Amino acid sequence: MNPTLLSSLVLLFAPALLTAEEVIGINFCEGTPDSLAPSSAAGDIPRALWNNALGAGGTLADLKATAGDKDLAGKPTQATVTWISAATYHCPVPGETPLALLFKGYLDDGATSGSSTVGNYGAQVTVENIPWDDYLVYLYVASGENKEEGPGGSVPMLPFEVNGVNYTASKNTRDESSPTKPGNERWTGEGVVTAPLLEGRNYLLVQGLSGRRLTIRGYARNRGIRGSLTGVQIVEHIQRTPPPNTGYRWGW
Repeated sequence: MNPTLLSSLVLLFAPALLTAEEVIGINFCEGTPDSLAPSSAAGDIPRALWNNALGAGGTLADLKATAGDKDLAGKPTQATVTWISAATYHCPVPGETPLALLFKGYLDDGATSGSSTVGNYGAQVTVENIPWDDYLVYLYVASGENKEEGPGGSVPMLPFEVNGVNYTASKNTRDESSPTKPGNERWTGEGVVTAPLLEGRNYLLVQGLSGRRLTIRGYARNRGIRGSLTGVQIVEHIQRTPPPNTGYRWGW
């Protein structure tokens, strides 16, 4: 085959190949009305087959992973999630779209057990038996506290601790995407979600993680600064080798 034609075909189909990473989605719900149906694709990486975690605390075993937004069969894993929080609450997101349902119910940020230099812990999540060697994690946030501001209302957020390291957004702004970085500073999230989703507004994105156990700890709210958690996506990291002579960059 002509090398130029081969390179063109690789470039044409590469975006589809790049979406093949498996994803485990966990949707924290106040109750059944804000659960996601198996066919509902949501998140910054829109995937179906979210694992609905109902109530302020509990355990879900054999979490399902999905390999694409059209994958409704999924892949069973041995991963288990355990979560605790002081309570659940709901955000006044209008509509019943998958995006709205993902952000409606959340783990509230009242104090639970333990503390660090940042403060008392609030919502705490542990995922065991993650099936991949390397992965990244989306932490989705929302809050009903600023509902009087309507959709798009800002809310100050506390950092989140992931595997013992605190993460925050690089910029304290709600109007643009802001990369996630290690740090203890507060950041500005969006109280009621509006599309499109942006890093440092609707979620933090923690990359370069490994190990079969993932721990996420939010902090208890402090004078209106929130630590509520509405959902988590764990995304497999596949390191690909670029095809020769294409100039296309693969992988994260």
